[in-house]
Amino acid sequence: MAGSRYEIRDKKRKTNLILNILIGIVALLILVIASQLFLGGGTEQANSNSEQQKEQSSSSKNIEEETAEQSNDQREEEKAAEQNESNEIKEEEDENTQSANEEKESSDDPFEGATVTEGEAGSDVEQIIENPNWKPIGTVQTGEHVTTYKKSSVDWKEMEKALSYATGVSLENMQTLWIGNNGSPNDAKGTIQNKADGKKYRVSITWIDGEGWKPTRVEVLK
Repeated sequence: MAGSRYEIRDKKRKTNLILNILIGIVALLILVIASQLFLGGGTEQANSNSEQQKEQSSSSKNIEEETAEQSNDQREEEKAAEQNESNEIKEEEDENTQSANEEKESSDDPFEGATVTEGEAGSDVEQIIENPNWKPIGTVQTGEHVTTYKKSSVDWKEMEKALSYATGVSLENMQTLWIGNNGSPNDAKGTIQNKADGKKYRVSITWIDGEGWKPTRVEVLK
């Protein structure tokens, strides 16, 4: 009877041991599965977050590139507009300058509005030109004026300018043959020759105080 009880207890211990082992194995399996689920979910979440960050970074980069391109395009457009405006202003200034030069050349024409008559037969005068539009050529001289016929004097140089102005012959192409008195202290006369074509002119000039020498008559010589 005692042996039978012992066998029964031994069987129970073995049975309990087996059950405990099985319970431990099941618990271990549960822990392994749970950890895999937890770690796997975390990895997927991390991967998802990483992908989102990459997408956001790529999107931000694209936006920055598009913004930079738009800014460059805008700067180029503004630069082109400024260049066009600058060119238009320059063209307008050139046109105004050309117009002013043409107007000046027209107003400086010594024969514009002039009266031209033929010289007397047998004289050395081919034509006589008188122009009410002639003006004094200006002067740097101050104080009381005294006519001076010295070639080195300021007065002489200003008289040559008046002869050039009246005939339209530039100082570079003009050869002064003679300048002298024309009957009064403030009246003079000069003979010049155009080096380019050999044409000769005799010019009468008069002094205007504070304004310089003014042409009054041009004789085109034969």
